[in-house]
Formats: sequence, structure tokens, C-alpha cells
Amino acid sequence: MKHLLIVLISIGFVNITMAQIVKPVDWSFSSVKKGDNSIDVVLTADIDPGWHIYSQFTPEGGPIPTEVTFVANRAVEITGEVREEGKMEAKMDEMFGVEVKSYANSVDFKQSVKLKIPVTTYLMGSVEFMVCDNTRCLPPEVKTFKIKLEK
Repeated sequence: MKHLLIVLISIGFVNITMAQIVKPVDWSFSSVKKGDNSIDVVLTADIDPGWHIYSQFTPEGGPIPTEVTFVANRAVEITGEVREEGKMEAKMDEMFGVEVKSYANSVDFKQSVKLKIPVTTYLMGSVEFMVCDNTRCLPPEVKTFKIKLEK
């Protein structure tokens, strides 16, 4: 009976370790004051080795592109488009049948904003992304953020 209990407990531990949640992307969010009420909002994706996320400019028919969305804030003006800063890799992806653009290791998504009035406020939003390695893709994930903007 004692041996059976040990075997059952061991099987339980094996099942727990096999069911670990895979989270290969760690996001951080910050702001960098540029002067005269101009601020860069920075969304940084730190990506585990062997994994990659996709550019916002992924063609139709390919994997889900990264998409940044901001919640409207009357004190903040969004200026320009979200920029990507990192080492982009573009290659034909046989799984999707299109040329895809992706980032490994790390990428910054930057958005310039202006404070319409000199106040401290927050910019909230979300980033939707898909992460893949050489054998699989995880379901798309949405990460929300709240970034302090200082006057």
C-alpha cells in the first residue's frame, strides 16, 4: 500500500511539471520625456531564446501581427505611428506561405505622444501579439498596460 501511494504521488508531480504554462515573452512599459511636453512611450518585449514575435507589418495570410492599441485620453495627443526598434528578420515562412517579419531576443515598440496640457497623467492600452518557435505557435495574447506620463 505504501508503494502504491508513492507511485501515485510521483505521477502527480510529473503531471504538474508537464503542465507548466509557457510564457516566452516578458513585457515592460515605460515613458521617456523628450522635452516640451513630448514623450516617447516604450513597450519592450524581452523574448526567450528560440522564440520570436511578429512585426506590426506582417502581411495578410501570415501570423497575427503585433498590434498596439491606446485608450483615448483627453490630455494626450498620439503623434505619428508606432515605431519598431530591434533586429528585424524577414524570411519566407513555409508554414504560412508568406514572407514574415519577426523579432527575436528583444524589440521596442515606441509611440510619440504630446501632453495637451501640462499635467501628470496615464496612458493606458494593450498590445496583442503572437509568439512562435520553430515547431509551434502559442495562441495570441493580449497584455494591458498603464504608463505614467509626467509633465
